[in-house]
Amino acid sequence: MQQEFNPNSYGSTIQQFLRENRIFDLGPGTPNESIRASLNGLSINNMLQHDKASDDNMIRVCIACIWIYHDYLEESHSIIQTIPSTTSSYLHGIMHRREPDYSNAKYWFSKVPTHPIFIPLYRMAHDLSLKVKDAPEIFTDLKGIWDASAFADLCQENYGKQNPTEKLCRQIQRFEWELLFDYSYNKAINKIK
Repeated sequence: MQQEFNPNSYGSTIQQFLRENRIFDLGPGTPNESIRASLNGLSINNMLQHDKASDDNMIRVCIACIWIYHDYLEESHSIIQTIPSTTSSYLHGIMHRREPDYSNAKYWFSKVPTHPIFIPLYRMAHDLSLKVKDAPEIFTDLKGIWDASAFADLCQENYGKQNPTEKLCRQIQRFEWELLFDYSYNKAINKIK
């Protein structure tokens, strides 16, 4: 199991946006209107307090992640479509998967054949699936390979069904977001080369 996600570890500016523990819908969800004005104020210049940014694009990915966290898919899309990186392509796929526009999501996932979050993401998906009766095979085999397109298919099959697999997909999707945000933040402050 991975270390528990801790919003406090990113400083008070970011912490205020991650205070609410959200388990995202497989679809677009409902934008959190109470925080929109604050989200509009997010910028490269005010995201970090004590850490120094070495990669502005990764800070922008973090900002896009925070917009998605609060179900603002369009706002996130306007940021990520301008960032040329595998991390932004992966987030782009997540955003389209949630719209839901599965074929577009899979197009963006195809641009990311591998990513540093894939191993811990697969492991967590596998561990969580062991707790679900008749869990999907993509998580129960021990190949250890994350397949974002297969996960998009699974989300599509279970969207709106309110069954154990839909709940599993939502949990995995949340963990996927946590890993991608944490990776992007640490890459932005040069903790990851």
